[in-house]
Amino acid sequence: MFNAFFHLGIFQHGQYTLLIVGVLLQPATSLHLYPKEHTWDQLNHTVDYALLLFLIV
Repeated sequence: MFNAFFHLGIFQHGQYTLLIVGVLLQPATSLHLYPKEHTWDQLNHTVDYALLLFLIV
């Protein structure tokens, strides 16, 4: 997982944008896929990934 983040450096700016948008949309899709008690955990994980992305970028 972390190797994938390090390799993001070779991606173009547009691909960064798509990745960030995908990460931010994850909680919205998980609302339909998981029961409510799991959705909060998914949201927390998504926030962690988003913060990690912004730190690396």
